[in-house]
Amino acid sequence: MSATSSRLRHRIRQSPSLNLAPMIDIFTVLLIFLILTFVTDEKSVNLSEGVELPEASVELKDIPGMQVEISKNEFLLNGEAKSLRDIKSAFKGKAPVPVLIVAHQNLDFGRIQSVLTALTESGFTQFQFLTSKPEELK
Repeated sequence: MSATSSRLRHRIRQSPSLNLAPMIDIFTVLLIFLILTFVTDEKSVNLSEGVELPEASVELKDIPGMQVEISKNEFLLNGEAKSLRDIKSAFKGKAPVPVLIVAHQNLDFGRIQSVLTALTESGFTQFQFLTSKPEELK
């Protein structure tokens, strides 16, 4: 019985060990994945003269491929002057993608609504409105 009790004491005295090598390997792979997928480039949008954007505190993550700029005098589709009818026909038959709407902050909403109506009738339902950051957040 003394041989059995000495084995138990020997087992009790051993402290459990933790093998850290597999855990370090997993964290290394995870760190490499996160570093490779991290994006640091900023997006930019070209604006025509005289467009003053409203302010908001949300950032634009992806710039949509289609951009409609609305001013008091004209409509621009991806930088080219178009009429409202031309914008509507340009979007007809295209696959719906998010559309970036750029409008002067003091513009009558009826003008913006006419563009949104034309785009909706063409099958586009996802819109993003471009704004500028408030001065205290810059």
